[in-house]
Amino acid sequence: MLTAARQHARLVTQVVPSPFGLKGHDLMKQLIGEGYLGELREVHVWHFAAPLADPDAPLSWRQDATLSGFNMLTLGIVHETLLRWAPPPVLVQAQVHAHVAARIDPQSGVRRPVGTPDSVQVLAVLADGARATYHLSGVTPFGQTASIYLFGSDGILCYDLLTDRIRGASRRYGHTPGGMAEVEEIAIPADTVRVWTVEADFIAAIREGRAIELTTFEAGVAYMEFTEAVARSAETGEAIALPLREFVVAVS
Repeated sequence: MLTAARQHARLVTQVVPSPFGLKGHDLMKQLIGEGYLGELREVHVWHFAAPLADPDAPLSWRQDATLSGFNMLTLGIVHETLLRWAPPPVLVQAQVHAHVAARIDPQSGVRRPVGTPDSVQVLAVLADGARATYHLSGVTPFGQTASIYLFGSDGILCYDLLTDRIRGASRRYGHTPGGMAEVEEIAIPADTVRVWTVEADFIAAIREGRAIELTTFEAGVAYMEFTEAVARSAETGEAIALPLREFVVAVS
């Protein structure tokens, strides 16, 4: 599909973008571009939620691999958000687990094994050498959170995906290195705030030729490649290098 899209570049293609991080996207890009972080070294992504915490809840379509594919929990959507601010991964190692291993299928009324897990952990090496960890769970009724932390040689940026609040500290802005308690909130200027305009963006791309920024077809393919690599690593126990061979063939 990507090959076909590239062969017909005049036709507009857009993937519905992740809503996470939209409000402060421009500020994050600006700060990173100005060297706020210095050299990116460590990335931590996590999302703890509770949609699967009730063991008596029926099987969700998101846990049916025949319907949801390789994507697990919110892995793809938080990864898509991270890619706006950090380089893509070149190596992934994953493990997964289903704390609630079987649920009632609402279509058949039969209890059957879930098709995708409710707990996911991924270690990754990014293209610039930074190390990244992802930790996601759908079975945590308390302490729910969703955040992306970027640690660099000169600073840190923390984005709370649930409240759209940014915190940061940087040597380049006069801050003294220290603990997380010293990392202060950074106000998002009103004139940089983004809102959900995916439909208007798509129409403008068709009528006015405006470039698609969030999310291009290529970004969607990268999303799919990452989630497939995670699934393969979790199944085999091996680290998986990116890009995947068949994706290279598909886009060449």
